[in-house]
Amino acid sequence: MKRRDRRHWREPTDITGLGQKTALWLEGEIGETPNYLGPPDDETKGIAPVLAKLNRSGGIVTYGSQPEFDGTGYDGAHWRQMAAIELLADPNVAPGLVKAAAREGFLVVDYAPPLPRRKNGYAEAVNVTARHEPDWPKSDRGDWGAWEVTTDFGCKLSQDTLRTYVFGAGCSRAAQDAAGQAYQVTIVDWREFDEWPQESAPDRLWRWLDAWAGQRTSPSQQEDKG
Repeated sequence: MKRRDRRHWREPTDITGLGQKTALWLEGEIGETPNYLGPPDDETKGIAPVLAKLNRSGGIVTYGSQPEFDGTGYDGAHWRQMAAIELLADPNVAPGLVKAAAREGFLVVDYAPPLPRRKNGYAEAVNVTARHEPDWPKSDRGDWGAWEVTTDFGCKLSQDTLRTYVFGAGCSRAAQDAAGQAYQVTIVDWREFDEWPQESAPDRLWRWLDAWAGQRTSPSQQEDKG
């Protein structure tokens, strides 16, 4: 990580602070994050404003996301990916977010602290991206037999993984401890790969998150107003 960016990431001591820095990265003010040594992917640019708003809402930091996609990919295969987001949330924020997202009909996977010390868990991970080669047979069972799953969201990350790979290098020990003791929340606009709706709403998750974040005010913003 570059020295200038490292100075930024040494400052946060909690989830809110990590969220503030992540928002700056999404907006191009910071060049790298502790787990991503470069700017956001091209596919993230369209949802970056919503992600930045969510990261600034207080008690939340995102570490994974993808927009919906249904079309031909870089390799000529047909790719489908569901809109999804992975984040860490403070204990006073996570329950409300989880309940609200579930009421809206999204698939939600959440893990409450304390998290495992070293071993990651994959039992509840959600398949969110798959590809289908042009010459593969179509499934007639309504299942995913004709699709090769390439990406999962919602793995249970251990405290060691969070401290080492997600918010490790460059972050303060206090920020690493906060990440290890936060809720892990994954929200997916889920559907069957073989039953993709013809009239999909690819921005449904992002419109909802934008509205949800807009109802909240981060602690730092409250202090600025005070």
